[in-house]
Amino acid sequence: MWRKATLTAILLLVLLSAVPVDAQSKTFYWERLDVEIAIASDGTFVVQETQVIKFTSGTFTYGYRSIPADRLTAITGVEVWEDGIPCRVEVERSGDEYRIKWYMPEPRSNSRHTYVVRYVVHGGLRYYDDGDQLWWKAVFPDRSFPVQASTVTVRLPEGATAEKAEAYFTKATVTGVGTQTVVFTAQETIDPGQEFEVRVQFPHGVVAGSPAAWQRAEDMRPVVNLVMGVVGAMLAVGGPLLFLALWYVRGRDPHVELPTDYLTEPPSDAPPAVAGTLVDEKADMRDILATIVDLARRGYLEIEEVRKRSFFGTDY
Repeated sequence: MWRKATLTAILLLVLLSAVPVDAQSKTFYWERLDVEIAIASDGTFVVQETQVIKFTSGTFTYGYRSIPADRLTAITGVEVWEDGIPCRVEVERSGDEYRIKWYMPEPRSNSRHTYVVRYVVHGGLRYYDDGDQLWWKAVFPDRSFPVQASTVTVRLPEGATAEKAEAYFTKATVTGVGTQTVVFTAQETIDPGQEFEVRVQFPHGVVAGSPAAWQRAEDMRPVVNLVMGVVGAMLAVGGPLLFLALWYVRGRDPHVELPTDYLTEPPSDAPPAVAGTLVDEKADMRDILATIVDLARRGYLEIEEVRKRSFFGTDY
C-alpha cells in the first residue's frame, strides 16, 4: 500500500514538472491605457492606443488586440511600436472581429514597456440629421487583468465642435464640450471584463459620409421590434377570434331544413339511431326508443303491452 502511494506521488510530481512555468503563471497589468481618436474630414478616424504594461510573472513574446467589426466596415494601416521600436504585425479578419498580433523584439518578463497601437477605422461613424456621432470602446472588455488609469481624447476635424459627450460603463469626468477636443478621464480602476466606451456628437455635415449598412440595420431594429411586438399582440388577442371566425364561416356543418314535420316512411335504409344522430349530431333518448321500435318492427324484438294497476292509477 505504501509503495503504491509513493509511486502515485512521484507520478504527480513528474506530470506537474512537465507543465511549463510560464503556462502555469503569466500575469501583468496596465499601468495606463490611453487612447487618442482623431476624426478626419473624410469620415475615417485614427485610433492610437498607448498601453503601458507591467509584466509581473511569466515570459511574453507577443501582444494581442481584438477589435469587433460589427460597427465598422474596415480597419487599415495597423502599426505597433514597443518603446519606440517598430514591431512585426499580423492582422486578420476572423468572423466579426479584427485580430491584431504583434511580436516583441525579444521575450519580456518582470519589466515595464510602452506599446503604441495605431490603426485607421473606416465606416465607424454614425450619421444623423441632428448630429453625427462617434461611439468607441476605448478600453476593451476582453481582458483578464486590470487597467489602473485611462484617458481618452477625441479630436474633431476643423470646423466641428462637440455638442454632447458621454462616457459609459466606467466612471469618468468629461471636459471639452463646446470645443474641438474632448477629454474623458477614468475615475476608477477598470476591472477585467469592464469597458470604457465614449460618445461624442458634433454637427451634421462637417465630415463626409453616409450611414453604413450596420447603422441602417441597427436604426431599424427598434421599428422591427415594435412591428414584431404588435404582430405578436395581434396574434395573441386576435388569433382565437380568427379561428372562431373561420370555424363559423367554413367549419360548421351547413344547416339543412327538414322536408316535413312527419314522414310515413323512413327516408332511407339507415337505422333510426344513425338517422337521428345525423339530423341533430347527437344520440338522445328518442334515437334509442326509435331503435328499439325498429328492431321490433324487423322481428328482432317483441313488444307486449302490460297493464298494471297501482295506487296512483294504471301504468303500462
